[in-house]
Amino acid sequence: MNFDESDIIRYLKGDVKGQEETDFLKSIKNDTALREEYYRLKDVWDFSGMKLQSIPYDQNQEWKKLRSKLYFNSRHLRIGPWLRVASVAAAIIVAFFIGQQPFFLFDKGTKTMVHHTFVAPEGQISQVLLADGTNVTLNAGSKLLVPLDFGEQERSLELEGEGFFDVTKDPRKAFVVHSGSQQVKVLGTRFNIRAYPDETLFETTLEEGSIEWSCNQHQLILKPGMQVIYDQSTEKMVRQVADVSGVKVWSLGRYEYQNAPFSRLVSVIEKWHDVTVIYNESDFTGKHFNGTIKKSASLDRTLQIIGLMIPIKYSIINDTIKIETIK
Repeated sequence: MNFDESDIIRYLKGDVKGQEETDFLKSIKNDTALREEYYRLKDVWDFSGMKLQSIPYDQNQEWKKLRSKLYFNSRHLRIGPWLRVASVAAAIIVAFFIGQQPFFLFDKGTKTMVHHTFVAPEGQISQVLLADGTNVTLNAGSKLLVPLDFGEQERSLELEGEGFFDVTKDPRKAFVVHSGSQQVKVLGTRFNIRAYPDETLFETTLEEGSIEWSCNQHQLILKPGMQVIYDQSTEKMVRQVADVSGVKVWSLGRYEYQNAPFSRLVSVIEKWHDVTVIYNESDFTGKHFNGTIKKSASLDRTLQIIGLMIPIKYSIINDTIKIETIK
C-alpha cells in the first residue's frame, strides 16, 4: 500500500488505526523519502499544536495552506519568500528551521587560500554542496575543510565533527574523508561520520554502497546497514549492525536514542543550544536515556524530557547550565 502526505496528516491526527497503522509505520521505516517528510511535518505539527480533536478540521485545506508555505523535494528543504512576512505561521516554521543555512561551492575561488572552510556554528545545521555534486550536511559545531584543488586529481577533504555525506559517483576518483585518526574511502555512497574532537568515540555508519574504513592499525570494508565505532582512549573498534534511519535523523533536527549515556545528551545539548553544561559525571554513571530529542524544542523542554527518564534538577544562568541528579 502506498502512503502520501495526506496519510501522514491523518496519522498525526490519530485517524490511522489497526492494520492500516501497522502498514503505515512499516512504510515509514522502509521508505526514506516518506520518513523524512513525516519527521519534518511532525515537528511542524507538534510545534504549532495542530492536533485539533474537538473543532472542525478540513485536512485537505490545511494541507494546501501548509504546502503553499513550506515545500520540499527529495533532497533539499526549501523555504519560500513567505518567511519575510511577520505571521504566526512564519514564526512556527522559522522556530524549527532556523540555522539550517545552505552553502554552495561551485568553483575553486582564490588561490591565496589553502582550502575552503565551511563551519556549522553551535546551534545550527548547515548544508554544503561540493563542486562534484556531493551534498554534505554538517551538524552543529562541525567543520569541513575542502582543498582548493578538490576534484582535479582526487576528492579528498577533512571533517571535524559530524556530517552526513551523499557522494556523487565517480569511478575514476575516489572520495576520501579524513576525520581525526580515521579515514573513509568511497566511490559513491551515502554514509554518516561522527568524530568530534571532544568526544572519545568515533562513529561511521553506512546507508548505501560500500566504504573502506581505516584507523591506525585497523582496516575493514563496511556494507550497508553496518556501523564501526572506534574508541580513541583504548584504540579498540567494534563493528555492528545499525539502524541507519535512526543515526541520520539528526540532519532533520532530532536524535533518537536507545540506552544513551548522559554524557551523549550533554554533548548534543551543548552543540544544538550553544551552551555550556556543568555536571558531575560520576553522579550520572549507569544512567541512560531512551527517547527523542528535537532541535525544535526549547532548552527547558529538552531538559524536562530528559528528566522524565533521568531525575534531574537544573539551573540556567545566561549560557551556562548546571545539572544535578535528584537522589
